[in-house]
Amino acid sequence: MADPPWLRLGRRGSIAFIAIGCVALVFWQLQAIEQADGLDRTYRRTVGRGLYEQRIQKYFYFQYYTGKFPITTTRPIGKMQWNADEAWRAIGNPEGRDLPPRTTNRRGVVRKSPRLIMEDYAVLQTGDLGKIFLLYPDAWVNGTPKRATLRSFNRGLGIASLLALFVSFALLNYRLLGTTLVILLGSHPQQLLELYWRANIFGYPIALASLMLALHAGLIFARPKSRAVYLLPVVSGVFLVSFREVRLEPALAILSVAGTYLFAAGGWRRRSLLIGLLVVCAATTSALWSRYWDAQFHEAYRIVERQGGETFDGDWNAHHAFWHSIWCGLGDFGKSKGYLMDDRTAYRWGIPRVNLRFGTDYRLRDRAYVLHNYHTAARKHHVKPETLELYSVVMRDKVLGDIRQDPLWYAGVLLKRLGRVFSNPTPVRLGIGAHHADVPFSAWLFLPAIGWLAFLRRWDPLKLLAFYLPTSLSAVAVWSGGSMTYNSAFHLVLFALVVCWIAHASSTAISGYTARRRPHPGARGASEQ
Repeated sequence: MADPPWLRLGRRGSIAFIAIGCVALVFWQLQAIEQADGLDRTYRRTVGRGLYEQRIQKYFYFQYYTGKFPITTTRPIGKMQWNADEAWRAIGNPEGRDLPPRTTNRRGVVRKSPRLIMEDYAVLQTGDLGKIFLLYPDAWVNGTPKRATLRSFNRGLGIASLLALFVSFALLNYRLLGTTLVILLGSHPQQLLELYWRANIFGYPIALASLMLALHAGLIFARPKSRAVYLLPVVSGVFLVSFREVRLEPALAILSVAGTYLFAAGGWRRRSLLIGLLVVCAATTSALWSRYWDAQFHEAYRIVERQGGETFDGDWNAHHAFWHSIWCGLGDFGKSKGYLMDDRTAYRWGIPRVNLRFGTDYRLRDRAYVLHNYHTAARKHHVKPETLELYSVVMRDKVLGDIRQDPLWYAGVLLKRLGRVFSNPTPVRLGIGAHHADVPFSAWLFLPAIGWLAFLRRWDPLKLLAFYLPTSLSAVAVWSGGSMTYNSAFHLVLFALVVCWIAHASSTAISGYTARRRPHPGARGASEQ
């Protein structure tokens, strides 16, 4: 996998290669950003956007100006006054800031503070509240939090992940492999759409896996002896678990990191320490986030209550509901047992069984994602089924019961999902802006490739091939429909390796041919004599 002879550069050559490559990479990705409206939309995600965009923007109003969350307002976003003074005045100025007098409207009437609420439809009940922080870059770029989106963060993450991967591989003298992989990942049609065009949260798995690979390439290809290597699990654990507050799929890169530590060189003592540090940092970060959200929630509750607003007194989810997602996900190949990828179908199946089993009285609403029931007697907020522990119990028992009764059925579901992952990934693509060309290549070659590498005991390429596998894990473990298989990137790693192998084979063949054509030093003298 190392560079062929013609690409082995000296110190100055390496610096020039990295500098020119970084500039070219940024310019190349900016072309895709500028031409985002013309990108191929064949491989866009067909289900969901992952956040209530307009609702989260109003939460961000108070987060940005006051640091208080979750607080929002019933006032339409177009009629809000976007400045810090009005935001602090709306929440009662709990810190005693020196605020100017209230402003007036065009008619000279003093503007009133908006009515505060904590829950807007089902933002809190859906979970994954860390998305609020991803709006900051857009607010900084535009100079205002008004209508901030994920666009600036997504663009920065996409470019940063490619730059990190390119520089990391170049410093380790894997320039051909790194450059090829960066070109393929930077042309990935699903990545370009989700990060640069739609600006939602579904383009993060590959980008985060690329960042982690850039950090850990030294452990895969080299044998670092510096104690600084023990900073890797600290940084990785904190970063990935923090991203768990946004969405689970990107955080699955922690499995790749743990696998790298498990098979790293240096003996079991070193491996155990790396894995131990990763686990401790991940667990600590998760606990700190839980405490942070609880503290924020209680402070927001006090502020909204003091201002006469609408507090939220029900249950809310820190993250996406697990068993509800598993139940719906079985709608890809488990329809014979009643599963369907539709939230409302899951409610219609689960809620009556909750009532029958536990004696409750939850009532469904037609075409709605919440129930007729309310969290409290004040009837302020409808119950979202995913927040009910009894509902999760019923969904869990259904899934596990079907698996226990018919394990071959579930094995068949997993095999069919695997087949879809290999048969329906994104193509190997080379793209510039809105223009692209696809290269014929089958992801099924991955299976014989790992078998052959294992037979030859080539562990480094095997570890590299396995690094992006968690990007396909949701399609195998949860749901393989709705373009979920487009998150995969393992086949691009294999293609990059094939390019390197062909380059090395060509260099070896050319060198051998040149050596055969070159006359032996003593041959000419002997013929002259």
